Amino acid sequence: MFFLNVSKPLAEIPTQLDLVYLILACVGLLILLTCIGSYLFGYGQHLQGRVQEIKAFGADMKISVITVCILVGIGLVVPIVWKSFNDTVGALNRSRQQLESDKRSIEKERDQIRNELESAKSKISRDLILLLELEGIPFSEFPKKADLTVGYYDHNSEFPQIITHDVVNDGKVKRIKVFLKNINNETEYPRLEVVKANTDQKWVFEDFRPGAIPVFVLKKEIVQ
Repeated sequence: MFFLNVSKPLAEIPTQLDLVYLILACVGLLILLTCIGSYLFGYGQHLQGRVQEIKAFGADMKISVITVCILVGIGLVVPIVWKSFNDTVGALNRSRQQLESDKRSIEKERDQIRNELESAKSKISRDLILLLELEGIPFSEFPKKADLTVGYYDHNSEFPQIITHDVVNDGKVKRIKVFLKNINNETEYPRLEVVKANTDQKWVFEDFRPGAIPVFVLKKEIVQ
């Protein structure tokens, strides 16, 4: 007789239960094969005519011995089939959960890599050409290149850093084209200004970020 050793750790109990189911299934399968063989071989002729009388719960039934054996064999095989089915369903559910977890991990790593690439890209220095528009200046009155000074203030300078510039004309509007070196998407200056020589006219752009947009409109500063 087989005894379940409950003194062992719980982690080992499922293995012992599997062994119980396997033994019962083997016994049931042996019974079923014996019953099937009784119809094919001579040893079963004396069993085919034997009848087992069953009286229970007020019922009086007569059933052949082979039928009883078949039912017993099926009853012994069913538990391991049912357990195998449940184990398969459980394994599929665990696999699905693992796939979903792996998918979330991959998406998280993908987003992290994308953010790192965007961050690295934003820090790459490059030379930029930007266009500046001056507020309130008609086309015909736009100052000449020699009359303009373009500069920006950084966080460490008291005086503006002069920028190389040019005046461009597309036939409809005149703009100032400036040339900046070693600029990235995180470059920021507190102030950009354009000053017209020998006048008090000045145009400014606060919180100047060169990498943000290609065209900047500078507002005319009112001198009090």
